[in-house]
Amino acid sequence: MTTRHLLVAAAVLVAVTAGCGSTPSGDQPQPSGVLSVPQARSVEGTVISVRGIVLIGRDGTVRLCEGLSGSYPPQCGGASLVLRGLDEAELPGRETAGGVTWGGPVTVHGIHRDGVLTIDR
Repeated sequence: MTTRHLLVAAAVLVAVTAGCGSTPSGDQPQPSGVLSVPQARSVEGTVISVRGIVLIGRDGTVRLCEGLSGSYPPQCGGASLVLRGLDEAELPGRETAGGVTWGGPVTVHGIHRDGVLTIDR
């Protein structure tokens, strides 16, 4: 086989396998397992499990954070999602300083839409 034949064969193989494992237009793949916060940000409209650290700001906004910053009291470090439906009493390792509460890590199950993860009970 010549180099040209090998290149044509490779191109055909890529074209044939490109559609394998894809989902129908407009559908998102169904995630499996527990996602990180950055992974969860790209999945919308389906129940997912997400692991992160909870931070409740001075203004009462609850966020699920990828991590915490080194400041004290801490702030979200990395990616985050607004979290709705959290029962603060269920937050393990809860600490409060300067009007900020944080705890976790936790795994929550919910539906992500437009940057908001709503816990599915």
